[in-house]
Amino acid sequence: MAVAVMVWALALGAPPASLATDTDRLWLDINALIDAGDYDSALALLAELSMDPARQGQALVKAAEIYLQQGRPDRAAGVLEKAIALPDCADAANLLVKLLFRQRAFADIVRVAQMGLPVDWEPDVLRLLRLAYLAEQGTVPESLDGVTLTREAPSRLAWTLSGNSCMSQYAPFSDDRSIKDTEFHHGLSLGLSSAWRQDMTLKSKLSVERAESEDNPSSYHAYQAWLYGLRGGVIWTSQDGLTADLETGAVVASIQDYDDANMGGTESEWVYSASLTGTSDSDTREIRIGAYQDVFGSPTWSDYLIEKYQGQYVELALRPTPNWRATTRCETLRFTGDTEDYQTVSGTLTWYPNLFPSVSLTGGEGHEFRDRDEDILVAGVDWIGHCSAATTVLASVFGNANVTTREREVIAQLALTRKSGTRRFTVGVASRQELNVDKRRAAQLFFRVE
Repeated sequence: MAVAVMVWALALGAPPASLATDTDRLWLDINALIDAGDYDSALALLAELSMDPARQGQALVKAAEIYLQQGRPDRAAGVLEKAIALPDCADAANLLVKLLFRQRAFADIVRVAQMGLPVDWEPDVLRLLRLAYLAEQGTVPESLDGVTLTREAPSRLAWTLSGNSCMSQYAPFSDDRSIKDTEFHHGLSLGLSSAWRQDMTLKSKLSVERAESEDNPSSYHAYQAWLYGLRGGVIWTSQDGLTADLETGAVVASIQDYDDANMGGTESEWVYSASLTGTSDSDTREIRIGAYQDVFGSPTWSDYLIEKYQGQYVELALRPTPNWRATTRCETLRFTGDTEDYQTVSGTLTWYPNLFPSVSLTGGEGHEFRDRDEDILVAGVDWIGHCSAATTVLASVFGNANVTTREREVIAQLALTRKSGTRRFTVGVASRQELNVDKRRAAQLFFRVE
């Protein structure tokens, strides 16, 4: 390793004239060495690559990623400190703040923020900067106003493509020990957004969903349903921490059986959502009020119904310290059809331990006011791993326990997000399993490109 450090020192000299023509070959060799686990040789080649001023920043960031894989965060931080002094320092600065936050080095984060780097901070990094200021100085400066730092240019059109494929199994109505019914659901949506003014963004979304069920005479019949949605809205953000989000649209459903008979016909429903969020300057308090109306498919013994539901809610979140977050929510839900209306009050407490800064632990309880009231306990753990400046892994496991009905459910999710240029790619898998009553289960694959 001493040789690798010496090579890094030599990297500060003038670049040889022939290096630029060998850049692509060096990157291929570096990636191959990393895949093979030969980190020392990869660091030596990165030192050679850093002799090219145009590639020096990329080489330093890649070296920091290697040090992180080796479990040497102090060495990674030292390399990133050099990288943020270069003109193209965005990736290095964002990765450095994430690394320092994992080490709870709040003073160093504040120091980096005060350097005035020409960096467009990533949204999650901006939140870490705010929390570091709050922990170190007790207040957040106006220069870290999230609106001014993260808003896109007014002329930019952004798009998001997302999709999912889900399979769920549940016991038939008549017998919870016989063969399970299986339902498939597939969805694809395209969202567009554009900043109309400095404080206003226009958005729209086109979605297509398909639901179908296997034939099982003892329970649900075989069916297939198509749902087409078109929505549009606006997001308004003020300089004093208020955000209004308004959206409206329509969903058209076409329901058939597997013989293409027009079983349920075609129907359309109006949908909407509206919310108003207020956030304190220090990002320690947030209150949100909202209302919405949407639709869901409800299979029955002899039909497949499109039902509406409406909700109104108030939510309050408090973050007195960087290590704790408390949330409470009151909500009213009303349904068409036979689904019971109810109200719910819930609260959760999340802890971010210093010893494991990538982990958060959540616990909470909810009470549903029904004809027969229900109490639900919730507990779970989230883990966010920053594999590199461009790659993030999210893993979570949560459990729900309904004390009244004795239902027990486990929900797990694993997602990988990678940033490439101006695009962000996410792929993941999720599953849920009921353990005690009806043994229903579901698995889902999803992706997102933005």
